Amino acid sequence: MSEHSHLGRSTAGQPWLYVWDVEPYGTANGGECGVTGDESAAIGHLRRALGNAPPGTAGAVSRVRPSPSGRAVYIYLGTVAQGRRDQASGVVIYS
Repeated sequence: MSEHSHLGRSTAGQPWLYVWDVEPYGTANGGECGVTGDESAAIGHLRRALGNAPPGTAGAVSRVRPSPSGRAVYIYLGTVAQGRRDQASGVVIYS
């Protein structure tokens, strides 16, 4: 049986969450990151952050779930989307 469902939960009943993380190129200021239960919203945050970031910046959205250990950590289940702002042209490229 697949662990995927249309309700954003695994078949084990744990919620899926989506983490976005954007690391700006050439700066020590840190990047943008966050967590949401909405995959589309996470991808929207990635697009907005990359669009406002300097060329060379890269980012990704990953599907995660809370660790059953009770600690404040996530179990990463894979990359949903990734992109980068091209160094030469400044165009945002998704893969």
